[in-house]
Amino acid sequence: MALQGMLADVTVPMLKSHLLERPLEILETDPPNAELEARITGAAVEVLLITGTDPASARVRALAVEAVAVQTASELEYTAFPEQQAPGDTGRGYHLHQRYLELLKRLQALADSGGIPGTETPPSVARPVATFPPPQPMPDPSLAELWY
Repeated sequence: MALQGMLADVTVPMLKSHLLERPLEILETDPPNAELEARITGAAVEVLLITGTDPASARVRALAVEAVAVQTASELEYTAFPEQQAPGDTGRGYHLHQRYLELLKRLQALADSGGIPGTETPPSVARPVATFPPPQPMPDPSLAELWY
C-alpha cells in the first residue's frame, strides 16, 4: 500500500540524509517498502493530528513532512543502532528526536494561531448580556423557626 497525502513526500533520500548515509537494509528500496511505510505512518501520528493528512499550505506541508522524516530517522537510528544510544546520551537518535519536538512545537504554534487552514481556534462562548439583581443578605439564623 502506497503512502497517501503528505506522507508520500517522505522519501528514502530524505531519510538517508538525516541518518548521515548509514547503511540500513530498510532504506534500500525507493519507493519505501511496507515496513518503512509502517514506520513513516507511525512517526506521523502526532503531526497528522495537527495538520491533517494533506495540508493546503505548501510551507506548512514542507514543515510537516520534515517533522515526519526527522522522527522516522530518529526511530530508525534508535532501533538499528541501539548500542550507540545510551540513556542521557546526546547521540544521533536523541538529536533527531529533539529536532522533531522543535518542529512539532512550531506546527502546534501555527495551528493555535490559525496559521494552518482548518485548525482555527473556535470562538469563545458568549457571555450573558443581562444583569442580575444584587444578592440578598443572608437570613438571620435566629429567625429559622419562622421559616418552617
